[in-house]
Amino acid sequence: MRRLWIPCLLLLAVALPAAAQDDNDHRFEIAGGYFYGRFSFSPRINMNGWFFQSFVNVSRHASLGGEVDGLYRNVGGVDISDYLFVFGPRVRLSESERFDPYIQGLFGASRVNIGSGGSSVSDTGFAMKIGGGLNISAGRRVSIKVVELNYILTRHFTVDEPPGSQGANNQNHFGVQTGIVIKLGTP
Repeated sequence: MRRLWIPCLLLLAVALPAAAQDDNDHRFEIAGGYFYGRFSFSPRINMNGWFFQSFVNVSRHASLGGEVDGLYRNVGGVDISDYLFVFGPRVRLSESERFDPYIQGLFGASRVNIGSGGSSVSDTGFAMKIGGGLNISAGRRVSIKVVELNYILTRHFTVDEPPGSQGANNQNHFGVQTGIVIKLGTP
């Protein structure tokens, strides 16, 4: 439960100034909820966790923002956690106020921790999330993130690879997210 405090405090620190924006400012959105990941570590494992997003609309159809995710699993006494910190553009595909389909490309870093019996190993590497989703308005300031589907690429535990072995340490994952979106300010 302690793991949730840091992302919550960060989003609150970002959201409070946005709530005080004039109505002429771009709309600011924060979202949070459940994250299911199918990760291609050896063997493939299912992980459960959370996500927090914040995006600022820079035009009617484009926004920039970031996301922080935490995923967890215990397999045979081995604790596995993965944190993603990704940023990038999102493009809205509809003019509708009620239905908000979008696509996005987010890039950044992933931090994986694997531990058992008091010892652990960690690695930070490149991360990329490419996908899209659908938000449905539930009121003037709230939407439901019905689904967000992403292909997730991470690169962990790379060593000095010989030339021509590009991609030998890529991990290909799949993610599904659902949650609540809070809209602050107006576009």
